[in-house]
Amino acid sequence: MADWPMIGDGQRTVYGNSVPDATVGGTVVFNSSGVTHTKSAYSVIMSAASNTTGGSGIFVDLVANLGTVRAFIDIAIGNAGSEFVIIPNIYFSPTKTLYAGWTAYFPITIPPNTPISARLQSTTVISSSSRLGVSIRLQDVGELPATARSIVQAIGDQSATTEGSRIKLGDPLQTTPHLLSDWTTFSHTLFGAADRPVYPIEEIILYFGTNDVSWVNTRRAVDIGIAATSELTPDYILIEQLPLVAHANPDQYEMPWFGPYPCHIPAGSSIFMRCRSELGFDNVLATAMLYGVS
Repeated sequence: MADWPMIGDGQRTVYGNSVPDATVGGTVVFNSSGVTHTKSAYSVIMSAASNTTGGSGIFVDLVANLGTVRAFIDIAIGNAGSEFVIIPNIYFSPTKTLYAGWTAYFPITIPPNTPISARLQSTTVISSSSRLGVSIRLQDVGELPATARSIVQAIGDQSATTEGSRIKLGDPLQTTPHLLSDWTTFSHTLFGAADRPVYPIEEIILYFGTNDVSWVNTRRAVDIGIAATSELTPDYILIEQLPLVAHANPDQYEMPWFGPYPCHIPAGSSIFMRCRSELGFDNVLATAMLYGVS
């Protein structure tokens, strides 16, 4: 019989949730500022005493009964008053369904014996009857060497409106299905100067959603390209043909989160996106965000 050790070596996850909530699960994080698009106070998800192992990666579970809302969630480490954000603006955006939830994974090192907290901003003021639950799962380090990756950079986030960068799905100049839009047409998205990564990116995670209720059943595919300095065209395609499958009734893509993908994007690079659609051009706005692990 094989030997199956139950601890260490990255073979388990450690659940963190200091304030269970029967309605939505996870720690209930309120928008205590009472102002839309404004970050709330922090809520502790895992205390320092509970965080005995640290982690070589972190799973962030989000679940809500908010209905139509857009929210950004920050994950931070450190004691009260000295929190340091390690994952900014995790995007959560159910558009039609009252109850929604998903999990995102970020391969960064979490030190032991430090509290882990969350805060949010949203398009509506979160109340005791409309809740957003946040919980975390740390991938146990065990005897594995810790990764040097310790921070995530959000790319394409629009803090003033609590949303990602909007992209057209397909090229408005094309009527033929399945043709890729050109990088230089307005249907592509350039994550420009303000979104150039400050640190080199070693892994990339992508999120796709929508703020558009004119949902249609269709298949789409997305390319991600990068360039050293160009604001017009990428030097090469980094990730090719990511499949986006959408339905008229659900409020998200079947796979809203992609990655992490190993890569190397130098600091200061320009990042591009283009899309093809089986309809040629369906005039539905998608929302895209990228998360660079450094």
